[in-house]
Amino acid sequence: MAVAKEGNKSKVAFDRAIKVLKGLRKQMEEIPGDTTTTGDNQNSSMEEGDDVATLDRKMSQAAPSKSKTKGSASEPSEKVVLGV
Repeated sequence: MAVAKEGNKSKVAFDRAIKVLKGLRKQMEEIPGDTTTTGDNQNSSMEEGDDVATLDRKMSQAAPSKSKTKGSASEPSEKVVLGV
């Protein structure tokens, strides 16, 4: 994210950031994936062959439900009496 932010400052910075990131991507693609398994504690949402774009599509686009505060169970018209 910091690279994207800095690359957004000028055309020269953008071009340099893209060039470096493309080179980094090529290097990362050359690294073989892990062949060991982590057992039952595997919490990754990514499956073999997934990329970030695929993972983004798998993630829920709906916002989580609004949390309720401690006093939210009472009706709005109900009068709350303290110290009784």
